[in-house]
Amino acid sequence: MRSYLQTMSYLSPRREEYHPTFSAIISRLSLFRNTDPEAQRDISARLVMRKRKTGSQIMAQDEPSDSLYIVQRGLVKLVIYGDNGRQMTLCTLGPGEFFGEVSAFDGLERGVTAEAAEDTTVLVLARDQLFEHLKLFPATAVTFLMEMSSRMRQQNELIANLALRDVSVRLGRTLVQLARQDGGDLEGRLIRRRPTQQELANMVGSCRETVSRAMAGFSRKGLVSSQGRSLELSDDLIELVA
Repeated sequence: MRSYLQTMSYLSPRREEYHPTFSAIISRLSLFRNTDPEAQRDISARLVMRKRKTGSQIMAQDEPSDSLYIVQRGLVKLVIYGDNGRQMTLCTLGPGEFFGEVSAFDGLERGVTAEAAEDTTVLVLARDQLFEHLKLFPATAVTFLMEMSSRMRQQNELIANLALRDVSVRLGRTLVQLARQDGGDLEGRLIRRRPTQQELANMVGSCRETVSRAMAGFSRKGLVSSQGRSLELSDDLIELVA
């Protein structure tokens, strides 16, 4: 997981494709990169491809699920919706990252909603197929545990960020994370698709008005500057939230 980002729409028509091998893709994913080549081939033969349009749901909060998802192409955001209609965006995931692993193991209801933030292709590994694989290749479980431990650390950091830091610090950290995830020019200082203020509010657990004031303050101090649809961060902002 590299980083932390309401659009709801009808599900796009279900489209699934089975491919006999995704070995080339699997070998580059952090989740399987260090596993045995034979294990990678076994996993790749068990995957199903699904394509989703921008804004469509990939999985829904509180619904039963039995699959692990791997992002092959596009961008996925994980969102929690509250009973009062508010929402919190936990993170965004890009190619090579995965989600749905907890429900894939315990078979219980999803704790989050996954939405396609842009046209997205995911590879789906059903729970029964995952367990069959682990019976044959138990060493894969070690890789899963390491990845899930990393995610737990990130979730702890998110909780601490929300509980202990003010909105400006949370916002600054989120902007830096988005720039690093973008992977574009200016060595992690450029967000090529600037999020809306409501999107940023969802990410930092605040309201749009508060985020608007904080962004205006950043701009006055020269910590951020707009470049068309992009947002450039200053070195001072990066050092400030480090």
